[in-house]
Amino acid sequence: MSMVTSTPLQPLAMIEEPERKLHLERTKSSLADVKTRHRSKIQELQYALVDAGYDNLESQAEVLRLPRSTAWSILNASHKGSGLSAASITHMFASPKLPTPARAILLEYIEEKVSGVYGSNERQQRRFLQALGD
Repeated sequence: MSMVTSTPLQPLAMIEEPERKLHLERTKSSLADVKTRHRSKIQELQYALVDAGYDNLESQAEVLRLPRSTAWSILNASHKGSGLSAASITHMFASPKLPTPARAILLEYIEEKVSGVYGSNERQQRRFLQALGD
């Protein structure tokens, strides 16, 4: 089975219908996998906070150094599709109260995000790393 890709010379709309459907199904599956991975990593972060005694939104927002609404959005996996922003991660790392296991999970997240696990391209990975450094 050949891999179906569109090129500037052959847009996806120009590919034969069966191959096009297969390509679109793979893309949907890939997007679903990325969202599942994001949710899983965020859930690990939330479990680490609960295990450390931060078992309500108020205390979690405080330890993450985020507004309550942002903490709620992130921890309830309803955060934007691109995942945690570099700014949010920077705020979290600046917290002296951040438990070591939660810090380790954030480091794993950064490593995975810059390696493309969450579906970003090289340009997005570079921009994310630069934003973390600022």
